[in-house]
Amino acid sequence: MNEIFKKDYYAFYGESWRIRGGVKRLVSNRDIRYIYAGRMSTSAKTIFVRMFFRFIRHSMAVKRCAEISFQNVGAGLHLSHGTAIIITAKAKIGENCSLRNGITIGVELRGKRKGAPTIGDGVWIGPNATIVGKISVGNDVLIGANSYVNFDVPDHSIVIGNPGKIIYKENATEGYIVHKITECIH
Repeated sequence: MNEIFKKDYYAFYGESWRIRGGVKRLVSNRDIRYIYAGRMSTSAKTIFVRMFFRFIRHSMAVKRCAEISFQNVGAGLHLSHGTAIIITAKAKIGENCSLRNGITIGVELRGKRKGAPTIGDGVWIGPNATIVGKISVGNDVLIGANSYVNFDVPDHSIVIGNPGKIIYKENATEGYIVHKITECIH
């Protein structure tokens, strides 16, 4: 079993992966199944297995209108209602991040912010949020629903609105990211 996926599984359920119960959840939960296919498509030991899981991930992505490049996404990823999620392969996302439906993390093609975002650890991104450009989003950041972020965000912050407004708050994601992989025991 993929070690990063075990941490993703912990982020969902707050318990370590076990064959008994784990397989049932993998079959019944489409978000965790998509993450598993994505992780296996980038880390399986043989090219045949990687290609098989790329096919599975692609077919799931088409049904869900979602495209996530798992190569630059840290462990402990949590999707909730993970449909209509678009993340450029150039973006970097840290550990213990939670993504909601309808988000876009994209590239800016011109100007001073030309490039893709770097998102820190412990970030919660709400439904329909958009994050674009070569910006840095710090650790322990909550990005509210429908927010537009094209500017750097410091650690321990909440971003709300369009245009986004930053509010400093210690432990900004407390209660939003509940199963952190630092607590994970295998």
